[in-house]
Amino acid sequence: FTIATPAAAAGSTNISLSGPTSVDAGQTVTHDIVVDTVNNDVGSFNVSVTSSNTSAVQISNVSQAIDGSFGTVENVSSDGSSATIRTAGGSTGVANGSSATIATVTLQGINASGSSTINVGVNAGPFDSAGTGYTVGSTPSVSVSTTSSSGPSGPSNPTASGNTNAGSN
Repeated sequence: FTIATPAAAAGSTNISLSGPTSVDAGQTVTHDIVVDTVNNDVGSFNVSVTSSNTSAVQISNVSQAIDGSFGTVENVSSDGSSATIRTAGGSTGVANGSSATIATVTLQGINASGSSTINVGVNAGPFDSAGTGYTVGSTPSVSVSTTSSSGPSGPSNPTASGNTNAGSN
């Protein structure tokens, strides 16, 4: 009999979260979820995002940056504490050694004096378009603080949006 050797990883990389570290109460800011140092491209992933203190900062929306031919799922919990973004069968089309934005997270400031740790977790992948997985060295967490808004304030307890299924899985 023959023993198959495992496929080589697409490379080692880190996941980063880029965006502002403060948000006015009632306002929103966006953070990009980025795969650093892509050797081929990114075609599939499954990541989750959490907010440790929803009385200060809630996740109000998520969107993927890769249109997957096998479906995309974007879910935000009703209390704004967590979100999941999954896609498969796509391609970022970036050059070797570049970074690739795979998703965007919208955060909403809830009260004028607080902070929340925003964490990104990798549930699966990321994978290149051929299905070969990257080895992920680190995933981010960032502290986002809220400040008082100089303009009109938004709702005191917004309802999280998202929960779309743009394809089949």
